[in-house]
Amino acid sequence: MDKSHRHAAASNRELDLAASQQIILVMEQLLQVGPLTAESRFIDLTSDVKKAFAFLRAFQRLFDFELPLSAFFDAPTIRDLAHIALTRVTPAQSRLVLLRTGAAGMPPLFLVPGLGGVIFEMLELAKQLDYAGAIYGLAAPGLDGVDPPCTRVARMSEENFRLAQTACLRGPYRFLGYSFGGVVAFEMARVAAGSGAEVDFLGALDSNFVERSWPFTVWLRHMMRRASPSNRKTSWAAAGMSSPDQAPLPEEAMRGADRKREISGTTGPAGAVRNALRRVKGKIAHRYFSAPSSAAYLKADPYYIADLPPNFQRVRDASIEMAGSYRMGYHDCELYLFRAQSGDALSCDPLLTWPRVVRRIILRPVPGNHATMLRQPHVQDVAREVSRCLAEVEAARRMKLR
Repeated sequence: MDKSHRHAAASNRELDLAASQQIILVMEQLLQVGPLTAESRFIDLTSDVKKAFAFLRAFQRLFDFELPLSAFFDAPTIRDLAHIALTRVTPAQSRLVLLRTGAAGMPPLFLVPGLGGVIFEMLELAKQLDYAGAIYGLAAPGLDGVDPPCTRVARMSEENFRLAQTACLRGPYRFLGYSFGGVVAFEMARVAAGSGAEVDFLGALDSNFVERSWPFTVWLRHMMRRASPSNRKTSWAAAGMSSPDQAPLPEEAMRGADRKREISGTTGPAGAVRNALRRVKGKIAHRYFSAPSSAAYLKADPYYIADLPPNFQRVRDASIEMAGSYRMGYHDCELYLFRAQSGDALSCDPLLTWPRVVRRIILRPVPGNHATMLRQPHVQDVAREVSRCLAEVEAARRMKLR
């Protein structure tokens, strides 16, 4: 190596070190941990997706480069992230992510996250599970900002099952999905059955179908409850989600908005009734007339959230279209349904929908609501219940092998 090359290499090392130090400072301040090194990994330090988003925003401010969510798994160390900051190149997304290694001979468990396909939301569960097999997460396509997001459950489930086969060629297969990920896991089980493979565990964590699939009477009662402004705000808070109009308005804009409501006559009891009727009309249009690929359907969906990081925004929006275009179909199987005690304020009781499409439901109540069940302290109880069910399934498998 000549002198100029040695100088360039030394300069690159200095730049890597400087970028690593900047990232270390951001992580230590954000997560209130330390001291960290260049080999520290964000996913070992937290399972909080909100903190992951906060780090992505800080990374973009520091280096003027949008880091995809997939980088936390494909370039996990601080040294890896520093290299991305300097080269401005991210590795190709690995949709099948090994979250935990397992014993040889034990079937792996495949986790399917909810709308948006962010494995982060299931990280803490994976850490808490008492399971001897390997645990994998299946991320949604498109989180790397390169691949197109998926808008059809059939395609997602087929691709997910093919990925699962790369880790477990012969089965039996074990799928566990959270929220709408439970529906994707259900379709993965149908794909597996169609290929002649065995699925001996299918689990759904407070999963449900979209409004278009609910029985009409169930849907109507739910819409009437959700129509009132107070219930609407309570629903968003109970679901642990940010409202679409989450951004606070400046005081001047708020006064202007109040003045417009006074002029248009939308204040007072009569205005409240008109607003409620307008919302019900919008919900009916959302259920029956809007195409799932339309902006009108997206904005009317109760799970729509604005102002997310760009790559995640387009994947989540595509996931809402995917859920809206899905049509329920029967599959002769057993489903372990882990239903949150307080449920999902934006959805109906899953026991009103799942019995229509599976042979048998094994109900396992767990603490928390739809959003908090995978967070501390409830995630420990959820993991304990899931582990117990997996142990029963594994014991039955071993009996068959004797």
